Amino acid sequence: MRQLSSEHWHAVLDLDENSVAENGVAVPVQHLSGNMHSRWGHFLQVDGESADRDRYAEFTDTGLTPEQLWDRWNAGWLEFYGM
Repeated sequence: MRQLSSEHWHAVLDLDENSVAENGVAVPVQHLSGNMHSRWGHFLQVDGESADRDRYAEFTDTGLTPEQLWDRWNAGWLEFYGM
């Protein structure tokens, strides 16, 4: 993810293709972060999905900046480590 410049995170390379964000960066980051919060943030309290998760919204590129996506990514890992 660090190899992309900010302007390339949402660049559409071909009209018949998804943007880099949809295919390789933003959507997976949003989804994995949501999964980390849902699964590990409520570990041993909730079996499966947490009630506050909107899983389907994670699969839509919301146009977050690279900094916002990094914040989500790091926050998800902090959930995993219990911090």
